[in-house]
Amino acid sequence: MAAYFKCRFLTSKFFTKKCDFKKHKSYDLKRTSKHSLEEKSMGKPPISTVNGYDLGECVSAFQKCIRRGDEDGALYWAAEIYKSGYRQYPWKRLLVIVSEDIGIAAPGLAAEIFALCQTADWFKKNVGKEDDHDALFLTHAIILACRAPKCRMNDHAVCLYFYSKTPLAKRQVPDAALDMHTRRGRSMKRGVEHFWEEAAHLENRAEIDDPYWTAYQQSWLDQEKHKAAPANETQKPEPPVNGQLFDGDLFKNW
Repeated sequence: MAAYFKCRFLTSKFFTKKCDFKKHKSYDLKRTSKHSLEEKSMGKPPISTVNGYDLGECVSAFQKCIRRGDEDGALYWAAEIYKSGYRQYPWKRLLVIVSEDIGIAAPGLAAEIFALCQTADWFKKNVGKEDDHDALFLTHAIILACRAPKCRMNDHAVCLYFYSKTPLAKRQVPDAALDMHTRRGRSMKRGVEHFWEEAAHLENRAEIDDPYWTAYQQSWLDQEKHKAAPANETQKPEPPVNGQLFDGDLFKNW
């Protein structure tokens, strides 16, 4: 009998959660993505929007308009999705679009879009789910995306390196990677000198003054001299002469 009531209790909890899920379906990303992307492949009828459109086609139109810089069209289709109860779906697509169709052409835009999405979420949680202020932030994000320069390099790169069914040619680990932090590097007796000269070498280095680098070099050299000196001798640190820290000018690339 106890097992019976326990089963009834768990079942009632399950259906309560299901009811809550349906009640707030307009805020659930998983539901919208599952149905809109799989409905045709599963042979189910498409989800209709408030004006009788196919939801999947609205989402597709929304992204195509952003790709073409069609601000009016993007806002129209986003509003259609929004008014049909799928208020989070335009955000879901925008977060993909900003990396897929804009990418490095507008480096800071992904952070801006995400910040607007978080702001809309904050309003939803703190002002109320029925408040329409989230549409303000959504519109802001859509206009930014439409007017941003476009570049699909990021999407092409991810398709090549992560999704391609043709395997890439296997490569050797670069020699610079075999430094003192790797097993092979340590077996090759590569230490701090190799790390400074090869492993930590920077290409396209920014022209920024580094006030810590010279001091760190000298600090490390003092430590090495102290280790090499006899225990009863006190070595005084000697400043570098003419920028030469030691033979070979190890730091010429820095």
